[in-house]
Amino acid sequence: MELNQIIKSKALTGEINIADSAALPLFWAVAAFLTEGDLLLKNARSEHEPLSFLLKFQKLDIPFEVKGEDLRVWYTDLSDKPEAIFENSFQLQMVPLFLKLPFKVTITNIADDLRSPLSAFIKEAKRVGAKIRLRQSGILETSPSRIRSSRFLFTQDQEFDQALLLLALLSSGKSTLLSVAASHDWLQPFLVD
Repeated sequence: MELNQIIKSKALTGEINIADSAALPLFWAVAAFLTEGDLLLKNARSEHEPLSFLLKFQKLDIPFEVKGEDLRVWYTDLSDKPEAIFENSFQLQMVPLFLKLPFKVTITNIADDLRSPLSAFIKEAKRVGAKIRLRQSGILETSPSRIRSSRFLFTQDQEFDQALLLLALLSSGKSTLLSVAASHDWLQPFLVD
């Protein structure tokens, strides 16, 4: 069953047990930062989830703490840097995070097979005000952006849909998600009653 859902960004706080969620720790960690929250992810680290995205968080100065299997991520104002550059490193859910940062982010050497979903995401992001571009050489560039509230069409590709939700959370108002599968538990904290 598919629904239309209205969401609004609100600080993501408390704790989430990753074992009970269809979303991976990366999604929740990015959502916590984007919503200016403070979130404890229980059971975030496992043999299948080494939390490799934390290397990017560290380079971007995003605060986090790992204790055993748990991960805590919180928001803080970040200092201006001239730029952050990553080579051959890409996860679609990270792109909305780059748009919130007060500095330019560049990712080089994006693989050809990742360019199609990224191009589709960029089209949606530009539509709502994102300063983002993908060069033909496979270089992604983002700059701080003000995202407008809008309507976003879900595709039933979980990684893409999560990236759209994270993009929608960057707006200051309410956004509508269209064709949402009822099973998306990771939408619950952001739904407008």
